Amino acid sequence: MEKRTIALAVLAMAALVGVIAIAVSYPVTDADDCVCKTDSGTEATVLILGDQNQVNTVSDAIPYGDIKIIVSDDYSFAYDVDWVIITDSWVNSNKSDSLEIVKKIVDSGVAVSVYDCKFDWDKTGLKISYSDDAIINSVCNYENKVKCLSVAYFDTNEAMKQTADWLIEIVNLKNSKLNYVESESYGTEIESFCNYNNSGYGTTAVRTLYYKLNETNQNYDYYSGHFLASMSPDGGSFNSGLDVSSTISSGTLLRYGPHTTQGTTTAGVNVGLTAGTDGVSYTVGPSWTYSIPDVVISDYTAMALNKLDIRHNVDETKLIGHTTFDGEPGKVVKLLSDTRYSGTDTYKSQFCHYVLGHYVQYNDVSVHVNVLI
Repeated sequence: MEKRTIALAVLAMAALVGVIAIAVSYPVTDADDCVCKTDSGTEATVLILGDQNQVNTVSDAIPYGDIKIIVSDDYSFAYDVDWVIITDSWVNSNKSDSLEIVKKIVDSGVAVSVYDCKFDWDKTGLKISYSDDAIINSVCNYENKVKCLSVAYFDTNEAMKQTADWLIEIVNLKNSKLNYVESESYGTEIESFCNYNNSGYGTTAVRTLYYKLNETNQNYDYYSGHFLASMSPDGGSFNSGLDVSSTISSGTLLRYGPHTTQGTTTAGVNVGLTAGTDGVSYTVGPSWTYSIPDVVISDYTAMALNKLDIRHNVDETKLIGHTTFDGEPGKVVKLLSDTRYSGTDTYKSQFCHYVLGHYVQYNDVSVHVNVLI
């Protein structure tokens, strides 16, 4: 079936200036097209910045008919929409100005996604997590809470669907007019998601929570990280291993968890600060446990190198081998006050197949997520 597009040309004449043309296009669906474009239940507007080929690819991949699409080279429209999608053609045409423009849009509270483009996020000065392995990276700063998403799927349609679902969640949150309340114990929250797949084997969804902890030390800042990685095998595949590592470019790794386990079904993590020993006057920070049935944890963390390295060896022959397994390591880091946190989190998932009575064809995929706070 063929999608039709209506183009509206708005021409404005200004003396001694010339003619300014703004092209805006809206996808139009007929009854047959509704088979492809469903409704999300939430009305939203997206501005796509890029050349025609990339615009067509992106707009076709947006799965919901109630997301209105605007196409323009003029980024000033960005402040009147819910979502801006930027492509490499727009980045290339705007050169270094694109960094400042993106920062202004994000700071205004609009969600921004960069599609299929190596973008210098670290030069924007934004609080952000992003992955160079992802086909699309997104960020939204709303009520001083940072929400990020990286999708490392080869399938553009699936990547765009996951991003659209993320955007709809944000729009619904804004529409509810609920304000974020900073946790008394944990402080400012930075939330990031990263989804990736081992094609033909399984998928992994990662949710990471970083907190700038509320504490009393005037000389240092403290950040805790809670990594939630969930691996799910495809039919006929099995979980085999899940590794989570985190390298710190600035600061000192104070404590982390879990540690090596054997013969236990629960792992414990305590990444809080202890009064009197960590330079703070009262105990602050999170702790948690998670289930590890038929899973052995090996701790390869190198404190001297400020590198967290926790590996989960999943017994593929047990029930946990063909159901969802969640790993939840964590850490707390100390930095000099007003120093920017910088690090890279790496997730590696391993799956296998069962062929003729044997577990074979082991396959692993790693994704790296850069975090700047």
